Amino acid sequence: MTSKNQKKPSSNEGRDWSSLPKLPLSIISSHLDAISHVFFRSTCSAWHTFSPRQKLPLIILANHTNLKRYTSMAFFDIDFNLLFHLPKCSFEFGSYFCGSSHGYLVFLDPASKLYLINPITGHEIKLPKHNARYRKKKKFRGVHFQMKVALSASPTDPQCIFAAISRSQNQVDVRTLTSTSWKTLFSLDDQDEFQDIIFYKGYFYLCVGIELYQLDLEANGGSGMVVQVPLDVYASSDETDETDEADESDDDDDDSPRRSYLVEISGDLVMVFMYVNGDDYYEIFKVDFEKKRLEMIELGVEDLMFLGVSLGIGTSAKRYRECRNDSMLLTKLIKFSEEPAVFNVESLDIKHYLKRWHGIDQWDTLGWLIPNFLV
Repeated sequence: MTSKNQKKPSSNEGRDWSSLPKLPLSIISSHLDAISHVFFRSTCSAWHTFSPRQKLPLIILANHTNLKRYTSMAFFDIDFNLLFHLPKCSFEFGSYFCGSSHGYLVFLDPASKLYLINPITGHEIKLPKHNARYRKKKKFRGVHFQMKVALSASPTDPQCIFAAISRSQNQVDVRTLTSTSWKTLFSLDDQDEFQDIIFYKGYFYLCVGIELYQLDLEANGGSGMVVQVPLDVYASSDETDETDEADESDDDDDDSPRRSYLVEISGDLVMVFMYVNGDDYYEIFKVDFEKKRLEMIELGVEDLMFLGVSLGIGTSAKRYRECRNDSMLLTKLIKFSEEPAVFNVESLDIKHYLKRWHGIDQWDTLGWLIPNFLV
């Protein structure tokens, strides 16, 4: 006989949540914001399988002092037009944002030490001191990032390799999770600057303008080296004619890109060149390693790219609800195209949009985050 004081079992206890039908799960997950979607997918393997692909990344906003020393962060969901804070996301006063990857945010503190934070779980990873000079009074906005860090795998993976490009030192440095210091592999002269870095199919790649470099960690008996990837630039005849006409109309114009980005799209590595000529516009080239050339491509109607200090993202808007609504006014336009396809967090248009439609002021857009529930 059951005791009166004994707690009755809940009707949900022992329920196999993985047995729920696929259709209701897909419908529920499609109406969740990015953070709720992460927790939904982490419930069990079946829910992870049934739920659609990840939501659009969250835009990272930072409040700051007059010296642009970031003090607090908020996250903006452009798919749902939601602004929210994550209680476990805190960082040392005066730190600079250095990118995001695998669900972690990377910062450089005033002591020139790098550290990573998972804003969902609060997990923190501290790295050794870097030789980059922390510029306390320097306003790093737009193209003026201080450092950018790329990872070969999740930072919790013992085999993870960290690579960093430093604007103040103009060099690339690497380290493993267990090493006690950074190792400098390559430095540029004062005339050039590393503009982006990405890990792609077993190698780190860097770009300087339209030049592409590969970081070979096994070269020189394991000491590593940076080698330039020889590439010819190829464009269609129509695009070439338009370019020639533009050059003839104004020979004095500087046709070099203002900024270069590296992004992986549909398994391909692409170089994105941002030009400033009245309105910003972009040219996108796929890296064809077999033919050793850059081939100009156009994004599909549903393709989106995210550019900035965070790891570049190429994704499709097909599964995302209302991605072409007013929230996507944050995007920039590609030249000769009416479809918004490039989202650049370094654009001042984003700040104006947030202030006008959401009353958000005194915040800078740092980058974006794809949430990760796992430590």
